[in-house]
Amino acid sequence: MNRKLNIFLLILVTNLCAFSQVKESKLKLTGIEWQLTKLGSDTIILTYPVTLSFKPMNNNKERNLSGDSFCTYYGGDYKINASKGTLELAELITQDMMCDKGNQQMDNLFFDKLQMVSNYKLENNLLKLYSGEKLILIFRKLDKK
Repeated sequence: MNRKLNIFLLILVTNLCAFSQVKESKLKLTGIEWQLTKLGSDTIILTYPVTLSFKPMNNNKERNLSGDSFCTYYGGDYKINASKGTLELAELITQDMMCDKGNQQMDNLFFDKLQMVSNYKLENNLLKLYSGEKLILIFRKLDKK
């Protein structure tokens, strides 16, 4: 009886793990608008959404990203290796908007962190950006309206 129970539990755990991996793999980096929720170790309460979107490869074999930050519209190119989880951002092009001093400081911090990104993880509708092993930015998937 114990042997049958152990086999049943083993099958159940294996199937649950396989299900969670399938569910997780459906989340993609591209084609989604991401909103900043954490900057460094600080959770952000935003009066204006800070966003990031990755576009899939275009006809010129370029990958583009764009978004809005605290005081800036930005865009640029990126390189990705999904199997390794690496992400490299090219120098970003920015267009400044009117901004108060507090938001300008947050904007500067955001871009400093963004330029440090070396790898990423997608989990539970979150995009986690790392510099090496250090988690530096967290975005959540925005639902389409």
